[in-house]
Amino acid sequence: MAAAGDVPEGSWGDAKRAPVVGGNWKSNGDRDFVNTFPDDVLNKSTFDSDKMTVCVAPTDIHLTLAKEKVQNNIHVMAQDVSQYGKGAYTGNVTAD
Repeated sequence: MAAAGDVPEGSWGDAKRAPVVGGNWKSNGDRDFVNTFPDDVLNKSTFDSDKMTVCVAPTDIHLTLAKEKVQNNIHVMAQDVSQYGKGAYTGNVTAD
């Protein structure tokens, strides 16, 4: 039997956590979208980056362009990363 005051999550429930808000673009968006959406929507948003992390995950071929277009307080991340490093892995995107 649990002692009074014990909670199922233990100290995990007391951890200070900052929310992460992310948008996965899946296979949506093209070059025109990546050129306009950040300025039309993302870069107009206001939030305290000390209190939350905002991320977008465009398609792999648009990672670099998206990184160039979003403000520094918005993180660009890959949707999927290969378990392998550099090499002859057709269709994979490496974290390198």
